[in-house]
Amino acid sequence: MQSLPDLYPIFIQQNVQFLDRTSATERSFMWQRRLAGKLLRVSLRTQDKDVAQYRALKISEAFIKLTQLMGKTNPLLISEMLLKVRDKQIEDEFLSAVTACQGLAYLVRHEENITPLLSSVFKEWLEEMSSDWAKSTKVLNERTVYGFLEWCGDVPVASVTKKTVRNYKKFLDESGKSPRSRQDAIIKVSAMFNFAMKQRDYIEKNPFFGMNYKNVENVNIKTGVSLLEHQKIIASQHVVESRPLWCLFNLLYYTGVRIGEAIQITSSDYLEKEDKGKLIKCISINNAGTKTVKNSESIRDIPLSDNLLKTGIWEEKPIYHWVNNSSASNAISKAFKRSGMKHTAHDYRYGLSDRLRDLNEVPDHIRFSILGHAHKTMTDRVYRSKQPLMQMKQAIDCI
Repeated sequence: MQSLPDLYPIFIQQNVQFLDRTSATERSFMWQRRLAGKLLRVSLRTQDKDVAQYRALKISEAFIKLTQLMGKTNPLLISEMLLKVRDKQIEDEFLSAVTACQGLAYLVRHEENITPLLSSVFKEWLEEMSSDWAKSTKVLNERTVYGFLEWCGDVPVASVTKKTVRNYKKFLDESGKSPRSRQDAIIKVSAMFNFAMKQRDYIEKNPFFGMNYKNVENVNIKTGVSLLEHQKIIASQHVVESRPLWCLFNLLYYTGVRIGEAIQITSSDYLEKEDKGKLIKCISINNAGTKTVKNSESIRDIPLSDNLLKTGIWEEKPIYHWVNNSSASNAISKAFKRSGMKHTAHDYRYGLSDRLRDLNEVPDHIRFSILGHAHKTMTDRVYRSKQPLMQMKQAIDCI
């Protein structure tokens, strides 16, 4: 084997650090470096000092390139990739003692084996799939998978293994997210890798297959807003002093609309619809113009109950100026907190659904029509040419 100075620049040699462990149980030299406060160690799998120097040098080269590419935020993933560099080096030495090391196992490849970086796959996935997603779904998918890229670094897609996924799950477990949020993150990132496997042939297997969380339950038990709680919140001073907030609370209680649907309402969405020879005052949830809805079942007309009409909503036709779902939701949650209660805007949907369910004479398809949920039966989902507005009005007047 050629001497070390003949093969590599001096500055690389200065970055090589390894320990003599021949007297220890492992009986092997060890490479080590510190990164982000963590000590990375890789067994060099040899008791020969010259071989150890050679392997340590290649691992140091890989370490420098990886930290330049990925930064210093993910020592666990870098350590995992260094082990693969070592194994590749040992394999090359075994196949040909005179063949120079080909560099990083995942960054220097023969042309036919090159796989794109995660950022490139991410871009292709969004371009290919976005047309099939609702706007809100696109935002969630993009934000979630981008979070994985920030954690993992912009590495070749083929370098992500099940061990990588296991470490990512540890990261999610320590993030404070709810069990369902963590499961949702795994599902969304897995979808991108499934795209890379099935629609691009970039990888042979999806490393996320079989890695979902098991028996996921949301620890946050949802409770609907009761009539007494609603009366208390709309009578509180900080809500009474804000007419838009007061109107929004009443709209949520008597219609069960999603907060994102409520803040998109315009004055033209207050309309009268005819059913069985009678005009029924309704509020329209639609995707006209720049408005978005969760899915096709969300598009609906909701009759305004007599109690809601008594608030003056038809004459006033209020619209809401919160710029996004989060700001409106925060306003609701903070108002409840100031009144000594803990509720979210979505709890109003739970409350309305519970009250409708308690009305024995109200069938499920009427409740689904009010809330904008998918119907259970093929008949109600497909063979339906109009909304049962009169039945919806009768049910919603009883709550």
